[in-house]
Amino acid sequence: MIDPNELRTLAALTIVGEQLTEQYTARKKQIDKEIAARKVAIRDAVGRGSVTAYAAPGDPTSEPLGLIKVAKPRQPVPKIIDEEQVIVWLLENFADDETMIDQRPRLSAAGKASAIAAAKSGAEIPGIVTPELGDPVVSFTQTDEARDEINAMIARGEIILTDVLKIEAP
Repeated sequence: MIDPNELRTLAALTIVGEQLTEQYTARKKQIDKEIAARKVAIRDAVGRGSVTAYAAPGDPTSEPLGLIKVAKPRQPVPKIIDEEQVIVWLLENFADDETMIDQRPRLSAAGKASAIAAAKSGAEIPGIVTPELGDPVVSFTQTDEARDEINAMIARGEIILTDVLKIEAP
């Protein structure tokens, strides 16, 4: 016979585990939102390049926490959205080149490459769209000591993240 307390304990652990997962997911979303906001602020302030984050803000003699890099913006890649319009454009511009269009009329690999290359160089090609220039990518690479240093600063009360990290008991 199974102990009814074991059944109750399993039910309680399962429910609490689900609640903790839900709370973790909600807090993780909050943290990700905070990270994104700080990355935008850093991207706007730095422009492009890298800066070091220190345990004592602005004090290069304190423990370095890591390197924050702001990379150049992602370059947009033109995309074919209407192959028929691109075929018409290729026939008008490359009528002598049979490698641009396959026998069935559809774009060959060479035709796609030529049309995309032309769009990248600024040509307006019907059936191809070029997305807007992407935002620069901001990344953080922590030092080996950063995790311990951050945890120590939190323990000393130098960094207070309770609004973001608060997890309520179920």
